[in-house]
Amino acid sequence: MKSAKFLSVTTRTSIFFVFLLFTLHASLADKPATNSIEELLGIYNRAVKELMTSNYQEAVALLQTLHKSVPDNFMVNYNLACALARTGKYPEALKHLEKAVDSGFVDVKHIETDPDIDPLRQFPEYKAIIEKAKQAGLKRAEELARIPEPESVFLPSANKDEKMPLLIFLHGMGGCAEDLKPLFL
Repeated sequence: MKSAKFLSVTTRTSIFFVFLLFTLHASLADKPATNSIEELLGIYNRAVKELMTSNYQEAVALLQTLHKSVPDNFMVNYNLACALARTGKYPEALKHLEKAVDSGFVDVKHIETDPDIDPLRQFPEYKAIIEKAKQAGLKRAEELARIPEPESVFLPSANKDEKMPLLIFLHGMGGCAEDLKPLFL
C-alpha cells in the first residue's frame, strides 16, 4: 500500500472528506429523529458546497443549524470554524476550532495548511489550539500503537487439497489470535 505522503493532494483530500462523511453519519445515527439522518447529511452537503463556492454566510447558517443537532461532531465544528473565519467572526471561529479539536479532530497538518483557517493564525489562541491538537494526536498515536497487529492463523489440515472456509474474526475483547485459536478448534 502506498504511504499517504505519496498520494496526491486531491486523493488525500477526497479520502479525508469520505472519512469525515462517515464520521458525521456515525455521529448522527444515535440522534433523536427531529431531523432524519438523510436531512442532516443533506444540510451538511449543502454547507460544504457553499463553503467550496465561497458562499460563507450561507455555509455558516447551514452549519449552525446542523450544530444544533450534533454539537460535538468535530467535522461540523471544524467546517463551522472555517466558514466563520472566512466571514471575519474570529472569536467564534476559534471557539469552534477548539471544539473540533476537543471532539477528536487532530489533523494538525490539515489545520495548518487549510486556507480557510488562515485568518485565525494571527491569534495566540490559534497556537494554543494547535498545541492541544498535537498533544491529542500524540496521545491517539500512543493508543493506536497499543492495538495489536492483525494476525493470520492457518489451522493445520490433514488433506492439503481440501478447501478451507475463510473465517475473519474481529473482536473487541483484546488479546491476540493465538489466545483465541482454541475457540475455533
